Amino acid sequence: MPREWSIRDAWVEDPAGRRVIDFRASNLHVVSYSVPVDHTMPLAELKEHLHTLPEHPDWVPYRTSYYSESWGFCASQRLVDSLPEGDYRVRIDSTLADGRLDWGELLIPGGGREEMLLSCHVCHPSLANDNLSGIAVATWLAKRLQRAGGLRYSYCLLFVPGTIGSISWLASHREQLGRIRHGLVLACVGDPGPLTYKRSRRSDAPVDRAMAHVLERGGRPYRRVDSRPTAATSGSTARPGSTCRSAACRGPRTGSMPSTKPAPTTSAWCGRPAWRSRWRPAGACCACWRATAAT
Repeated sequence: MPREWSIRDAWVEDPAGRRVIDFRASNLHVVSYSVPVDHTMPLAELKEHLHTLPEHPDWVPYRTSYYSESWGFCASQRLVDSLPEGDYRVRIDSTLADGRLDWGELLIPGGGREEMLLSCHVCHPSLANDNLSGIAVATWLAKRLQRAGGLRYSYCLLFVPGTIGSISWLASHREQLGRIRHGLVLACVGDPGPLTYKRSRRSDAPVDRAMAHVLERGGRPYRRVDSRPTAATSGSTARPGSTCRSAACRGPRTGSMPSTKPAPTTSAWCGRPAWRSRWRPAGACCACWRATAAT
């Protein structure tokens, strides 16, 4: 376990005495667990301790130094590029000392001894997706499970600092580990990745690929449709006057129902009537949605 880190203030002053990087403006500006520093140094030496994201010149990254006694600042690439030559004063008012680690823990009893372990991280400051999205989902799940009743498993929900919190909890709950049958870490659940989007009922393909098509067409939402074939999709022609809104189709829904699943490489909406998937973009004909889901 690293020692407990506390910080009161930190800044970088340019040659004119202006704070160009300020912890009070954003707590992302200081590398977490930075040791105390109070020095004056040239810009070249300062840049060795600055962290940026060149591919995102306006973003401020998040960095930590749990297990090495070092220091640093995080800033946007645009700001670093604008710094003039000269001597800079660097000040980090922090301490590293023996302390304690706190976490939140909630046990929701179920019908048996077996437990499901759900954890989320509470260590990243000022980051909505990592970790606040996991905290929000864990809180919602806790309320839902408490109301559910008749649970097969007991559910243990942990709100812990990443890595060091998990290790600490495991080390102090060895008697409980034999009851844990499944586990899940809730992290970065607000991004558009394939693990955080709904999946099609009739395909293993993530729905987020189809969502990209929807966004390209102006953000039209999904709408629920019947999963069974209907008269509009089971014959050789589609519903009279029905037109696909796909930019790749833009035609009436006519033609025969395809007898086979569209090729996995099919990316354009085909414009033909077909069986319905459980979910599809509003305004798209069934075959177009099916082809999209297949990719």
